[in-house]
Amino acid sequence: MKSKGHVMWARLLAVLLASLLVGVAFSAFFPASVTATEGEPRKVMLELITATWCASCPYADEAADDLSRDYGPERFTVLQYHVSLDGLDTTETNERRDDYNAGQTGIPAAWFDGTEGVHSVGSQEVKFFYDLYKEKIDERLNSPSPISISLTLSESSGEITASASFAKLRTILVPDTIHARFVLYENSIQHDASLYNYVVRDVELKDFRYDALPYTEPVTFGIETGWDPSNMGVAVYVQAETTGEVLQSASGVLGPEPSVTITTDIDGKEISGPTTIEGTASGDVTWVEVRIDDQQYEIADGTTSWSFDLDPSQLSAGTHTLKVRAYSNSLIYSDIAEAEFETTSDLLLYILVVVIIAVVLVVAALMVRKRGKEVSDV
Repeated sequence: MKSKGHVMWARLLAVLLASLLVGVAFSAFFPASVTATEGEPRKVMLELITATWCASCPYADEAADDLSRDYGPERFTVLQYHVSLDGLDTTETNERRDDYNAGQTGIPAAWFDGTEGVHSVGSQEVKFFYDLYKEKIDERLNSPSPISISLTLSESSGEITASASFAKLRTILVPDTIHARFVLYENSIQHDASLYNYVVRDVELKDFRYDALPYTEPVTFGIETGWDPSNMGVAVYVQAETTGEVLQSASGVLGPEPSVTITTDIDGKEISGPTTIEGTASGDVTWVEVRIDDQQYEIADGTTSWSFDLDPSQLSAGTHTLKVRAYSNSLIYSDIAEAEFETTSDLLLYILVVVIIAVVLVVAALMVRKRGKEVSDV
């Protein structure tokens, strides 16, 4: 009876461990699926109402610059509307303040995709505004857009032409009026010993022809005396006038773009251990930034020759995308260089656990069998 009891408990233990092994192996080879939401990745629009004389505005302005660098033009668009006779304001920027603030006069005031407003918040810490704005941006990034916008810019004979191509990715309920706003802005403006970026210079309002999608809309801006075309860009965004929501945005700049390449051959390869990724960049390169999937960008080591240490143990098993871009002091980014790679670190760990448990089971079964034989002989 004693040997049968040992055998019964050993079999029960074997069943429990086998069930555990099946679950571990299943989760390793068949990870939980993620349901994708239909639509285009959103590019969040930050419209910052500011002034050169405002005590807290320089800190909000700098936070906007930092966020633009960290998120990049593929996920984030910034415009600064200077107001109240500050030397950089225009009729359009003051009207935009009146549209948004609805009687509230305090600045800086920040609007995220036209609906999430942060009014009259005062601080003299860049981090305060950075964290406050980042929370709003992340919330909006979780909501894909039903519209895509691609933008090309050209300059000729004292004019800048922005050509925006709009496409519909899924059906939306069309409000009474939707507009496409084309906004000409300038970077690196020196004013009263301070430097300002994303300063709105001119605005053109166009009807958004939802029924005509896809279509392309060209808009031409004149360059006034004192404006620097090499530091100018255009932002385009589609906004529902009834709700104020910005459905999608895009931006581009005129200056010469730097370029970047990945020279380490990882595309389509498996990476199971720490690996140094290397590449090159050319043009006016201030630094090179690297990110994996949708993580924040990190600055790589070097500029024209750069490197980045990739540790796959920090990633889940599966397919990942490495994205690299070069950045210049004139707030211009290169096109993004990409490479897809596989990580196997988690899977190897699962396999190791499976092997160890299997060995333990075999040893336990042999010991129980041996003990049972000894008892029966007695």
